[in-house]
Amino acid sequence: MLSFEPSSTNPLTLLLAQVLDHEDAETHSLTVRAIDTSSLFDDAMIRLIVEDKNEPSEIERIEKPDGTTLGSGESLTVREMAAGGAIVGRVVATDQDSGAWGRM
Repeated sequence: MLSFEPSSTNPLTLLLAQVLDHEDAETHSLTVRAIDTSSLFDDAMIRLIVEDKNEPSEIERIEKPDGTTLGSGESLTVREMAAGGAIVGRVVATDQDSGAWGRM
């Protein structure tokens, strides 16, 4: 998850070793240990909070009123003078976000 940038001086720089996704884990905890040449050491706990970002929703498919999937290049149709509220089609979409950003 994290790595250190090699350095012969202080401070050492912490670098991400991989992409972190808020939806996989909101926080990570780790222990950092500094050891000197005589094996004396000190530990510090670090809590890393992964901020959520609003990622785009994904349209999985568009369905016709009969439930069949609209194919590439096809169009939805509606009859002239159809009543208000008539179902023209359905959009099936997902959003991996949580909380307010997960609502569609």
